[in-house]
Amino acid sequence: MQAEALNAISCIFLTHLDLLDDLDEIKICTGYKKVTVKDDKQVTEEIRGRLPASIREYGLWQPQYETMKGWKCNTSGATKFADLPPEAQSLIKKIEQKTKKEVSFVSTSSNLDEGMIRVRAP
Repeated sequence: MQAEALNAISCIFLTHLDLLDDLDEIKICTGYKKVTVKDDKQVTEEIRGRLPASIREYGLWQPQYETMKGWKCNTSGATKFADLPPEAQSLIKKIEQKTKKEVSFVSTSSNLDEGMIRVRAP
């Protein structure tokens, strides 16, 4: 969400999805929590979708993650969204939901000439 806000992107090109093939779970950052210490206790003051503009405040914010199930199978060579395991499809849909941007293409190979998937028509 941070990159989307800073760069005013209109869609997402998700590369190297195949690098996630062996993971049991995948964590995606969904926001940031501001934590301060008062009287030796951590106090959550605020939760927001992106980091503050001031770099001096970065250390006060902790990323918040949503954990999704991995797929533990090979996605290399997939040419259609339907060819992807359901867990990979769910990850792509979650990215779209959280960013409110369409994932237009997904790369499932390090070779950019293969493994491209058009998720949705424009």
